[in-house]
Amino acid sequence: MLTAQTHDDRERVALADLLRTYSVEITAHDEKALKAVESTLAPGTEVFIANLPDERAEVLVAAALRVRRAGLEPVPHIVARNLKSRDDLDGMLASLVRDAGVSTALILGGDRDRQAGNFENALQIIETGLLEAHGIRRIAIGCYPEGHPRHILTFDEQVAAYRAVTLDQVRQFHRDFYGADHAEFSFVGDFDPAALETQLVSLFGDWKSPDGYERIPDPYRPSEVVDLRLETPDKANAVFLFRTDYPMTQDDPDYPAMEVATWIFGGGALKSRLGDRLRQQEGLSYGAGASHAAGILDEDAQFSGYAIAAPENAAKVRTAFREELERLLAEGITRQELDDAVAGLLKARAQSRNEDANLVGTLDFQLYYDFTMQRDADYEQALQALTVEQVNAALRRRIDPERISIVLAGDFAADAG
Repeated sequence: MLTAQTHDDRERVALADLLRTYSVEITAHDEKALKAVESTLAPGTEVFIANLPDERAEVLVAAALRVRRAGLEPVPHIVARNLKSRDDLDGMLASLVRDAGVSTALILGGDRDRQAGNFENALQIIETGLLEAHGIRRIAIGCYPEGHPRHILTFDEQVAAYRAVTLDQVRQFHRDFYGADHAEFSFVGDFDPAALETQLVSLFGDWKSPDGYERIPDPYRPSEVVDLRLETPDKANAVFLFRTDYPMTQDDPDYPAMEVATWIFGGGALKSRLGDRLRQQEGLSYGAGASHAAGILDEDAQFSGYAIAAPENAAKVRTAFREELERLLAEGITRQELDDAVAGLLKARAQSRNEDANLVGTLDFQLYYDFTMQRDADYEQALQALTVEQVNAALRRRIDPERISIVLAGDFAADAG
């Protein structure tokens, strides 16, 4: 017996054949997408189901069940930053496995700026052991795709990307994104404000970007602690780097204290604990220092530093750094160190304001964030009000020696030979 196929039937068969070896992703609440996968995909096809921020677990479970009943393989997203607690994760996994027969899941950190609970990244979900306990036999780990602002390229990928850029792409980028409609202008010197404004409007008033502007949040995200030793052949000097990150903004009460502590440890131009140990006392390093930075809008701070030394001294530099940091945390700073650091910081800030190039940069910075010079004055008052106890307490709250990543790079093979 022969049956006739309609045009729609033929399209549906062709589409199913095309998608036979592909996976598909849908959102849990998208009814149109759910109907499409139910009617189009070949049995056994994996269907990834997104779990959007603030979407109830029941919605995800219901979508997974519909996918399973259609003879397909549901792969729900388990998003760390969307979960409020371990109990929520436990309950979600129990329902997914019991009701929808889920055996595979995609584990993600999530792209929301603030996590809903205690989970920050995908590894923390895996480490709970709940996936295995509920019978999840296979997991996939997601990362930011190429082109995403938070996607990190390797060095080789960066070189390849730069080499692949064409002049036409640069021109198109300029047409799409450049404009003065979100610009700030700052000037220092002898000028006529009205005439200058007229000139700016004449030059840039109609220059608008076709695309809108939106700041990309960049909050703190825990990362793996690393201890790397890299070979850099034929380099005369070795480099020692250290860094640790933690959530903090410049409005945090600990911020002025950490600035002072960093100055004492390795930030002073003429004197610091790290510099004294590595240069004056042991003669191991040609230069060493530490720095501290914290976000203005995002809770993301870094305590980091460096030292330059001969490859044969690199291991001694590393040991000295560890010893000095441990001594700083154990013994704390002294009153004299605090007074010297505050005086040094205030002097450096005053000198910076005396230079027009720095001053105009400060004014431009304030325009963007809607600040005034009063913010600078308040910060300097906070520096002067610091006590030894406050600095030592901030140091011990923020710096965990076990969370410090270290990188040593140098021609160690030549030194060993």
